Amino acid sequence: MDDQGADDQYPGLVPPLTVRVGTTSVRVEAQHAPAVIGRPDPQGGQPVRIPVHDDRVSRVHLVLEVRDGTWYAVPKGRNGTFIDGHPQTEPFALPDDGLRVMLGNQFVGVAVDFSTLDPSKVYVGAQVALRRAELGISQRALAADKIMNAGALIGFEKGRSWPRRSTQHRLEEVLRWPRGHIEELRRQHSAQSAADTAAREEPTMLVGAATGSTTLEVGYMAQTVELALQSIRTNIEGLPAPASREYQRRAAKLLDDLARLEKLASNASRGAVGAESVFQQLSAVRRARRALTVQAAAAPNAALQHRVYAARATADLSAEEAAAMIGLRPDDILAVENGATPAPEDLDRFERLITLLT
Repeated sequence: MDDQGADDQYPGLVPPLTVRVGTTSVRVEAQHAPAVIGRPDPQGGQPVRIPVHDDRVSRVHLVLEVRDGTWYAVPKGRNGTFIDGHPQTEPFALPDDGLRVMLGNQFVGVAVDFSTLDPSKVYVGAQVALRRAELGISQRALAADKIMNAGALIGFEKGRSWPRRSTQHRLEEVLRWPRGHIEELRRQHSAQSAADTAAREEPTMLVGAATGSTTLEVGYMAQTVELALQSIRTNIEGLPAPASREYQRRAAKLLDDLARLEKLASNASRGAVGAESVFQQLSAVRRARRALTVQAAAAPNAALQHRVYAARATADLSAEEAAAMIGLRPDDILAVENGATPAPEDLDRFERLITLLT
């Protein structure tokens, strides 16, 4: 049949790209490429299409281009662009079904989401797939009955295409839905998405102004911390054996990332009354940091900062209590745990603290 396919995806046409940073979504049309993601320059300079107010982001951090009908991102930022924790130095394609990129840091940078898919189409396609599964109807059966060929159905269920009205009616009949139900699902989802967006616009907060963090809604920040923590945990699982020469270097880097992530989550939790998800993620970050520090402290050639932190954490003592044991100030304890080198005359005191607590 000549109406089994999609009616809105034609060769040579590039779909608009949706770019989401925090609570802000920007739709970029292909004719407006190249488009710059970066930190606005108060003195002028190159125009920024998607502004990110964060000191870790360069004036021109990422450039969005269209190449051979596909959206590409070209990394330019001095602090790096990362996908799944891996630095990107060459242009990379942006897949239709979405991609998350971190700017400025692989774990606690600014999250930017890309997609060319219509969220309402993705929702309806998923509902069709679920209904088909409920009724035990295979893609092959729909193709055999000339309802919709397999390729077009896969595209529809993944939100990549939209069938003609006549094809919709045939699907609705097989799925035992009333006529017009597919369009109604799309309309309802679009209306709900608009309402959700409006509801999210007001409850935002400035997170960690002193650290240069961008303005994000509390719920989005919790999700960002959760995803960063998942990435760090994956890297922890991939650490070599503690006796390896590489272990301490790689563990130390992950602990630095956890410390920054803890600071970010802690800043987000301030004034976030009722934002349980932020506090839950803060607790999870602290548990992960404690567990890895204890592990690193037990490895050969462990750094003093990790040994002190592990000893105090294992003994469940505050910095004030640990400092009182060896006649130092709490700030001295915290400084060493954050990597500072103690005064030569205090080194024996820290070793004594470790001995007393382990």
